[in-house]
Amino acid sequence: MSNYQVAAIVLVCLYLAFMPNTSSYVPQNCQELGQSGSYNDPLLVDPDGLYKGVEPFYVECEVIDGKLTGRTIITPTCNLVEDVNGYEPHGSFVHDITYEMSITQIVALMESSTSCRQYIKYDCTGSIAIPYGFWVSRNGSTMYNWGTPTGFYGCACGYRGDCSNPSKVCECNINDNILRKDEGYIDDISTLPVMELRHGDTGHSWEYGISTIGPIECSGLKRKIGLMYFFDNIFMSEYVIITLPYKSLLTCLRLCQLIEECQSISVNDLMSCSLNSQSARKIPKSKINRDDHYKHYEYIKINK
Repeated sequence: MSNYQVAAIVLVCLYLAFMPNTSSYVPQNCQELGQSGSYNDPLLVDPDGLYKGVEPFYVECEVIDGKLTGRTIITPTCNLVEDVNGYEPHGSFVHDITYEMSITQIVALMESSTSCRQYIKYDCTGSIAIPYGFWVSRNGSTMYNWGTPTGFYGCACGYRGDCSNPSKVCECNINDNILRKDEGYIDDISTLPVMELRHGDTGHSWEYGISTIGPIECSGLKRKIGLMYFFDNIFMSEYVIITLPYKSLLTCLRLCQLIEECQSISVNDLMSCSLNSQSARKIPKSKINRDDHYKHYEYIKINK
């Protein structure tokens, strides 16, 4: 038995012994799950890969009309809506935003996605939004871009140039007795998640506000660590590193990712999965056995 076969057996044993859910693939996020099939709610994800970085954690996957959209959802564990009344000084009201998982885990998820966003809203009657209100980033920075790009001072209507009063940067800054609102998404991954929503200007009886925080929503998959495609009904007996009970195709792929020498996968009708040290694309045809009981998949590794 070669050294890499011994190493493969050790890695596989560790995988089967210590993964929280060894019967299924642990995807990086819901986008990757959408490429694989089955779904359990909540979903265990591992954004930065097996045996490195953050610990796996649970998220929600958005489902519309019974189908996965690929969007990963993290809902804050705090009250999503808070009344703001009796707080006059700038930022004196604190809507503290908490999450079930650590900020490091959330950042890992965002870094595995192509885009993320988080919804914020302030409903107001006679209460100025900015500068009495702002939000606080994960780095503790005071942010005055209320649903607008980082660096913009103001709200979404001010950014678009369609506030009811063109001289104002927010609807709430009109500061009358009409119920108004300022809302939008923060989509700068370098500042998310929102840690606090801060408000003020509600010290008088006619002044009132409602603070609302939405979930973190992430889409896309930035770091694909490999592709697998069906090649043919063949088996390469001379190049098998190890054969395992077949649990799912993506579980076999994850095991192949663990082993540097693994270049392809063969699955047979008897529910076993063979990890191979060679690609069928690179060996002589005389070394390939045609066998309709096997489905052979080629694994193409991609640098992150």
